[in-house]
Amino acid sequence: MRLQGMVGQTFFALCWVVALVAQSASLVEAQSEQRIDEAALRLSLHESLAQEDGGNSDQPEALDPDVIDEQVARVREGDISVRRWIEDALSRNLRWIDPIWGGAYRPIGGKDLEASTYEKTLELQAAYIRVYSNASILFQNNRYRDVAVRIAEYALRTLGASDGHFFNKQTGAVGPRMTVAEYFTLREVQRQNYAMPVLDSDASVRANALMVQALCDLYTSSLDPRFLDSAKNAMKWLMTRHPLNTRERSLVGGAVYNETEIVAAMLSIYSVTADRSWLDGALARLLVVARGAKIGAIDPSTIGRDVRVVRIVNLASHYSGRKDLREFAEKLSGQIQAASGAKHSDATAAILLMLQELRREPAHITVVGAKDDGSARALWLRSLRLGVPYSRREWLDRREGPLLNSDTQFPQLPKPAAFLCVYKRCSLPLFTDAELSERIEATFPHL
Repeated sequence: MRLQGMVGQTFFALCWVVALVAQSASLVEAQSEQRIDEAALRLSLHESLAQEDGGNSDQPEALDPDVIDEQVARVREGDISVRRWIEDALSRNLRWIDPIWGGAYRPIGGKDLEASTYEKTLELQAAYIRVYSNASILFQNNRYRDVAVRIAEYALRTLGASDGHFFNKQTGAVGPRMTVAEYFTLREVQRQNYAMPVLDSDASVRANALMVQALCDLYTSSLDPRFLDSAKNAMKWLMTRHPLNTRERSLVGGAVYNETEIVAAMLSIYSVTADRSWLDGALARLLVVARGAKIGAIDPSTIGRDVRVVRIVNLASHYSGRKDLREFAEKLSGQIQAASGAKHSDATAAILLMLQELRREPAHITVVGAKDDGSARALWLRSLRLGVPYSRREWLDRREGPLLNSDTQFPQLPKPAAFLCVYKRCSLPLFTDAELSERIEATFPHL
């Protein structure tokens, strides 16, 4: 009887193990079904871009920085065939820039030939500044930089407020029997016979944070200090308008998006100044987000912004070395993939970028030397103009202590040097601008 009881218990245990294994297998299968078919997503993007190229030239095209960035990432991986597409897209979008007053505009209400109202939003100006600034470095073309400068000057002159922040938009109705396309061919004196544009006096946190990031990108391509100063002034307004709140609270929707864009703006300033106070501030804010954000089922209409959160948190995890931030990014990424699958989405390019960035570490460009050393500063300024996408750029002055993420130990050297670390392998010390540039070109020959 005792033996029979033992056999019965063993049989029951085996059944329980088999059931548990089966349940685990079904969970794995369910999770695998949630993973995005990346090849299908890439094909969807390719088809949509091909359709855009062959579409009606009168249809307004929204300049999407994520699409441009995804195509640049493909170039970085060796697919140089898309370089022509990027340049064509940049050329096509030049027609949406006001040749007289400056700024990029978007027709409202159908095709440009039919529209009689337009708007120049702050987010659109930020997108143009960022895309054309980066393109000027990628293609070594000062024309693109000049486009970004003109748009930034419009934003500072027309959308800028006295305390450093930016208003949301400027809108205009061009009057009867006049289309937007015709209106923007007129000289200034001729335009005065029609309705003049109106400035929206509202200001949003997210749009201002995006402008800060764009101005930092423009600083890297121009090294013009007025754009960095403007970014810092807007950032001060953001911190005053939206101070850090460390008390325990739940963060959902817009609060999460606003906080993480402010973090991205702080990281942008850190990446061009190497002032550690900006990195410290970014991480303090992001840890509040990671603790308070409520991640549930993702609304398909917010996927684009949720992807932005993942990408910002993921990059911050590399700057900080914090595994909890990386885990937060991966968890949110899983929710996004469950919500989107391989279906076409306006966030297709952003999702592809997110997947690529989660798979690999950013290129780490580090200048090692005292910040008051002229040679170290020359290397730093050169590093700003190298235009390596998805990168972590830092300046190690040993008098300030180690970098926050000390994943690489740099040697003590008698003079300043720069290092490029990719896929956990670092270059030999690079002592001159030319050596640094040559190393970048050898590592990323297609950029």
